[in-house]
Amino acid sequence: MSERLFTRNFVLVCVASLGQHISFQLLLATMPLYVLQMGGRETEVGLLMGIVAAAALAVRPASGWAVEMLGRKKTMLVGPAAFATASAAYAFAGSIPVLLALRTLHGLGIGTFNTGAPTLVSDQAPISRRGEALGYFGTSQTLTQALGPAIGLFIMEAWGFRWLFGISAGMALTSLALCFLLEDYHVPGPSRRLAWNMFVSVKVLKPLILVLGMSFATGSILSFVPLYGRSEGASNPGFFFTIYALVMLLSRPVSGILSDRVGRMAVAGPGMVFISAGMGLLAFSGQWWSLALSAAILGVGLGAAMPALMALMIDLVGPAERGGAMSTFGIGLDVGIGIGSVVQGMVAEAYGFGAAFGLTAVLTLLAVAAYWAAKRGHA
Repeated sequence: MSERLFTRNFVLVCVASLGQHISFQLLLATMPLYVLQMGGRETEVGLLMGIVAAAALAVRPASGWAVEMLGRKKTMLVGPAAFATASAAYAFAGSIPVLLALRTLHGLGIGTFNTGAPTLVSDQAPISRRGEALGYFGTSQTLTQALGPAIGLFIMEAWGFRWLFGISAGMALTSLALCFLLEDYHVPGPSRRLAWNMFVSVKVLKPLILVLGMSFATGSILSFVPLYGRSEGASNPGFFFTIYALVMLLSRPVSGILSDRVGRMAVAGPGMVFISAGMGLLAFSGQWWSLALSAAILGVGLGAAMPALMALMIDLVGPAERGGAMSTFGIGLDVGIGIGSVVQGMVAEAYGFGAAFGLTAVLTLLAVAAYWAAKRGHA
């Protein structure tokens, strides 16, 4: 295989991912406001946000099967098609139950696209540059996390929700058009039997421990840093996420390249330590400077761990099991973020945010210890 990375197909899938994720991020900060405008309550806001993750988690195993049996491209196409349909229909939703159904459709789109796209990238990237490829691919999601919510709020305030939903749908349709242009060289054989490893892969259960630890911390960051910042007197804790996303945007490609050269765990391991250090700093200080520093540390840690662990999972399986490996990776993210948010919410309510962040710091290191214990035990 040629060592060239930036092929037409690679650029197309990265830009398609950018369109898919900006479509979603435009609605991330604005959807709760839309629910309240419709007369919904805070509990319904939580339900509408949570059902997206639940739907994505539910469809992950089926997406792993579809990636192997139907192809990477066909599975990816479901994502932007679902996004475009849901985004356009939000403007005409007349009740909370209708919104719930549309948010479920949005979650299905996340589960399918985010399984098919990295599998296609892994297929077509040179083996010696796989980590680099996944690092660059992941920057599209990081970039939209940094810019999407703010742009969405601007559009909503300037032109209203209908324009917001229309633009979101348009970005998804752009992604869909780009996906149609992709070439998928994976052709499933007609005689392949249904196998468990098409849904999830038992070969990647050890690194899954690290994914769970990483995503547990991610759940804490997304759910409680804004509340923590406000409680400590930071008038606009949004600066935390700007620093966090920009540092991660810079660190992901570099970390991917390093993981190709020095090994996956040589990058993922220190990344997990950085995550623990960032959460520990949050636990002991809520000053603006410590929030900024912890954001940078967490950006480095997650930027290092994410592409390295994704590449490690792909390394551990054969070409016919890559869909199952990426499905397993996604399941780990969804479960870790979901459980992390719930557990840390309970701890924060009982003992304060510092205790919740401190617990996360400890559990992140325990995940590293558990991974090495499982690896040594197998040896």
